[in-house]
Amino acid sequence: MEKRRRVLIIGADGLRPDNISADHMPAYCEILKKGTRFSSFHSSYPSATRISMSTLTTGAYPGRHGVFGNCMHIPGFPLDDGWVQTGNDRHLRAFHKETGGPLLLLPTLGDRLKANGKRFAAAASSSPGASFIWDFNNPEHIMNSASTYGSPSLVEAHRRMGPPAEETSALKKEKTLWAVNVLTEMILPDPDNEVMVLWITEPDAANHAYGLGSPEAIEALKFVDQCVADVVASIKRLALEDQLDLLLISDHGHVSVEPRKHLGDWLKEYEKENHLPKTWGTSDYYVYYFGQGRPERSQLQHLADWLNRQIWCGLVFAHPEYSNELSGVISMEELLGPIEHNRIPVLAVNPVWSDSPNPFGVPGMLHNISKDRRSTHGSTSPYEMKAFCVGYGPDFKENAVSDIPCGIVDIAPTVCHLLGLSENGFDGRVLYEGFKGVDDVPQCLEKVIFADPEETKGLRIFQVNGTRYIGGSFFKE
Repeated sequence: MEKRRRVLIIGADGLRPDNISADHMPAYCEILKKGTRFSSFHSSYPSATRISMSTLTTGAYPGRHGVFGNCMHIPGFPLDDGWVQTGNDRHLRAFHKETGGPLLLLPTLGDRLKANGKRFAAAASSSPGASFIWDFNNPEHIMNSASTYGSPSLVEAHRRMGPPAEETSALKKEKTLWAVNVLTEMILPDPDNEVMVLWITEPDAANHAYGLGSPEAIEALKFVDQCVADVVASIKRLALEDQLDLLLISDHGHVSVEPRKHLGDWLKEYEKENHLPKTWGTSDYYVYYFGQGRPERSQLQHLADWLNRQIWCGLVFAHPEYSNELSGVISMEELLGPIEHNRIPVLAVNPVWSDSPNPFGVPGMLHNISKDRRSTHGSTSPYEMKAFCVGYGPDFKENAVSDIPCGIVDIAPTVCHLLGLSENGFDGRVLYEGFKGVDDVPQCLEKVIFADPEETKGLRIFQVNGTRYIGGSFFKE
């Protein structure tokens, strides 16, 4: 009897491709020799985990799936004055009940698998909200030590596993080891789990807390590598090599920061400087209008002009409803894809970045406007947008590199294809170029969108077979 095809996705949160070396990550390097590296793999915007998870599980961009920020103001949501905290699973579980509609507007990978009689299962050390996003409607197969998602079967599974040990540093080692044990002891041995996920919250936590290239960040890289080595050993022990494809990925990169004021503080300064009432609110890199009715074009142009004069401000993006009427902005649809819902704020602001090194010699520096003090992500710098991906297993080419642009939006359609499912409705595409027996190389088109008449700054977009990827923002001297 033919063995059932299976796919395992292992994600290392915030892993930059240039972090990987034989000294720190030998298991990764061994997999790279045996698989296909997708060397131009991109995050979605914003380059943050919960948006990336939403894009990954739906195979679509935020303009369609509806999760456009880690914290979003959505009218009608009664908790926290309408602010939906996507890392909080209680907020996510309450959203449908309180608003009458789903938070994710498209089916998840778990939904698609269930409709085809297949099962999705995940083990994660991320926030409980981030892992819940993977499969909202079927949480009984999501194992995160921080929540049982109201599922009696998960309560029993947690009892069998026991709690993780207490953390002794900012690194989330114990929660991650717990998730690795769940994968190797409960999920991998069960053949009914046909698509599986292990999400490791390092090196992201170490990068944020200590900085890229710090001793603690190096320790986190070595830890992630050992976790992957342990999983590969379990795959061999269970004799799954000939039926399991592994996608080893990250959700976004990281960039060091020059700490400046928070975006919200800059908006307060704008209102004070111009003797304006409190009208604007911020979250992540977004600007919301909280005045009466809708903002006037003149209000938005005045704010956009002020932002563009600030030394830290790189690009200003505007909701497509306004972008054609404003100067010095780019349409937000270039970031989020076609917008098919009414949740998107009026503006997004992305800071200037450079190739300058941090104190540990790691290149990439951002004029930060978030709370992070050492390293961050969420903006459009190439250091944040470029992520990591390698495919390894019976369906992938060995010791191969594909430099065709691709991204996290392609994971769901690729997984469905590997399982023989004919699914549609994706923004992403199947990564055929990484498969054995496929020699065709898809054509890549590059588009440059300038934000100013002088053509000194803008956004670089790649397009392959109809799928768009953000290459990153750029600024000329």
